[in-house]
Amino acid sequence: MIKSIISLRGLKLPAQERTAGFTLLEIMVALAITAVGIAAMMKVIGSSADIMNELDARLIASWVAGNQLTERRISPRQPRPGTQSERVKMGGRTWQFREEITRTADDDVYRVDIEVRGVGERNEAPLATVFGFIVSQADAVASRVQAGQGEGAGDE
Repeated sequence: MIKSIISLRGLKLPAQERTAGFTLLEIMVALAITAVGIAAMMKVIGSSADIMNELDARLIASWVAGNQLTERRISPRQPRPGTQSERVKMGGRTWQFREEITRTADDDVYRVDIEVRGVGERNEAPLATVFGFIVSQADAVASRVQAGQGEGAGDE
């Protein structure tokens, strides 16, 4: 009897008698690989959403800055050098803009610097910065009149 047991160990069993399927270890390895892949995809999706939100905020902030510069350019009021801050609403959010007006070498031209930040944002850096130049209409007309270039001066 001992000889028959020993001789059975070296024999191969027929295919129908072998157990088909995966071992527990193979299943655990496959699950681990799948979990790592899903975690990596979730991280990529999350960072893509963060990037999209940041780009959306920067785009709207640039619109706010451009609108403020345009309003300053078309305003009939005389520009006054200095700094002011205001809040505006756009795109369903509230924005804080800081506007600084400075004189240039030409007394009729002013430089306008505008920085826009989201209200309640932790980021210290502005989301958008725009600068431009505006001409003081009152100063320009007065200097032309003094120089003899007023309306009708060159029509003679």
